[in-house]
Amino acid sequence: MKKINLKKTIPVVVLLGLFLYWVIPESQIPNPVDGCNSENYDHQTFWYPWGDHFHRGIDVFADSGTVVRSVVDGIVVKLHRADGGNKGGGNYVEVLGKATRAYYYAHMCEIAPDIKLWGFVRQGQPIGKVGKTGNANRDDCPPHCHFSIHTWIPELRNGRGEVKYRRWDRYEKLFYINPIIAMGDSTH
Repeated sequence: MKKINLKKTIPVVVLLGLFLYWVIPESQIPNPVDGCNSENYDHQTFWYPWGDHFHRGIDVFADSGTVVRSVVDGIVVKLHRADGGNKGGGNYVEVLGKATRAYYYAHMCEIAPDIKLWGFVRQGQPIGKVGKTGNANRDDCPPHCHFSIHTWIPELRNGRGEVKYRRWDRYEKLFYINPIIAMGDSTH
């Protein structure tokens, strides 16, 4: 019988464990906005036609200044502190978590001062506050946090979308995850 070399086996097992930890996504994430639940968002807005593209996430409505928290441990890969314009996501943060999933939080009235590009954030850590910056800076738009999840690994359970604006739209949906499903909301 061959003897097992623990000096070689232990590092392999540890590396395999770390690999599996980072490739298997969270089974369920919390709502990113303090005090909010399924009554604070419209269940029909994920992948709803909006302008010249699809709404790739959900809008969680709350009072301006309500705390927005990271739903996962991860690294801040995008950070934009808006200078008052009304384009795009305004003040936004994107956090790369496990399984190449990126969690995007937009339209915040402010980003927490300790949030830095390439910095690490913990699940539950405040990253900003609900607002209406960017293209949400309109009289007809209540304060909210636009929350979306995208991945580099196709999410086949989403199904392909209809061709709407561009040829790519049919496949783009495979790279976005419905946040409502990720939060464990069965009423979607």
